[in-house]
Amino acid sequence: MPLFIGLDLGTQGVRGIVSDEAGSVIVSESTKFDEQMINSPEQDVSVWQASVLEVLNSIAVQLKSTKNEILSISVTSTSGTIIPINRNLQPIYNAIMYHNSEGHSYFKKMRNEGNYISPIHAKVLWFQNERKTQDKDLYKFIHANDYLVLLLTGKQIISDYSSSLKSGYDVLNNQWNNTDQALQTLFPKVDEPGAIVGNLSEEINKKTNLPQGIKVVLGMTDGCTGFLSTGCSKEGDWCTTIGTTMVIKGLSKQYIKDDVFYSHKHPDDLWMPGGASNIGAKWVSHYGFDEKLDYYNEYARNNRIAKQFHYPLVGMGERFPFHDETIKGFDHTNSFEESFLAGMEGVAFIERMAYEKMEKDYGVTINNIFSAGSAGQNKVWNRIRSNILKKPIIAAGNEGSAFGAAIIAASATYYDSLIDASINMKQTKKAVIEEYTFKEKYDKKYLEFKKLLKNTN
Repeated sequence: MPLFIGLDLGTQGVRGIVSDEAGSVIVSESTKFDEQMINSPEQDVSVWQASVLEVLNSIAVQLKSTKNEILSISVTSTSGTIIPINRNLQPIYNAIMYHNSEGHSYFKKMRNEGNYISPIHAKVLWFQNERKTQDKDLYKFIHANDYLVLLLTGKQIISDYSSSLKSGYDVLNNQWNNTDQALQTLFPKVDEPGAIVGNLSEEINKKTNLPQGIKVVLGMTDGCTGFLSTGCSKEGDWCTTIGTTMVIKGLSKQYIKDDVFYSHKHPDDLWMPGGASNIGAKWVSHYGFDEKLDYYNEYARNNRIAKQFHYPLVGMGERFPFHDETIKGFDHTNSFEESFLAGMEGVAFIERMAYEKMEKDYGVTINNIFSAGSAGQNKVWNRIRSNILKKPIIAAGNEGSAFGAAIIAASATYYDSLIDASINMKQTKKAVIEEYTFKEKYDKKYLEFKKLLKNTN
């Protein structure tokens, strides 16, 4: 039985899973960082290393002799995180996290002068100017995924184009953008996800007892591997992930990039366009609905359509499917029950706006909508969404970036392509909600919501 490891280095810890060729998860292991590290704009790379080794060692212990059936391992991590290393390929500073605000002044200054610069390049400039003691030993900046590949192989400095996208890599033309050449030389060479870059090193073999013959495969960022894990496997498959925010991503032949959409590249001549909204399910806990969630769900199930409107944006500013830094949410309901029901509708209306923009402005195909995230499994909410979107809502299967990384590993060493691996390893749940009983009423309410959204803000 061929086995594949997916390794996910997240903000909160490390997770590793072992999957067989059919997508059944055989082993799952994880470690968690302490709260101080989780909330820090910088993270200690030595803790990363210790956590990865702990997870891999636990996997080897659980698999026993079956570990010899592991063909490959692939990796995933956050996008926008960088680590400076020296010529000995050792970190010379902490990992500068994706949410680290250092460098913002450089970013703003360069953009105001009309110069293109990515937020990651701004962090590089900050490091070079503000951390001169460490900068004198600088050789390269590598992304979090690149660090995992280096750790596993012991020698390879190479990046996947998914991780390099936010550093200014042009995935449409497979080259770096026309930015400062000196900045470009500070990043690794780039290859496509699924490329085999070597075997597990002798050192990793000794520390984890995993076989050296395991192939190390370039992965993708956690947003992409999380998407792959949901069951999306062909053009026209889309996924809405409703967690704290709402993230929409799909498989399309169209490359899309504007002020709210951007596209990751899929290795099989497809694109993964999408975007992230500031609304999602954060409002549910923010307003205390989670304390009596069953009660509010039952109200929504029995009443179906709210009498008023609620755009449940917590804070100010929206980035998808439109960009407005000053927009605020609104709630025109007069009870907690109606506010909850109208809030679920409001999120679904924004979701519909995003999919309509994709279809009308770019002509993309939307056949299936998979639903992921904690709130994305709410059956009452999914019935509302199916009516509003006029599409079936399919509950996602083995959600998780680590599983998506395992699919990439299998695509490189067992299946013919990433699409082939995705289809064969898909573990979609049986729950498919397809209900259009109130679609005409929601069509009318959707138009009213859009007018209200425009007029209120």
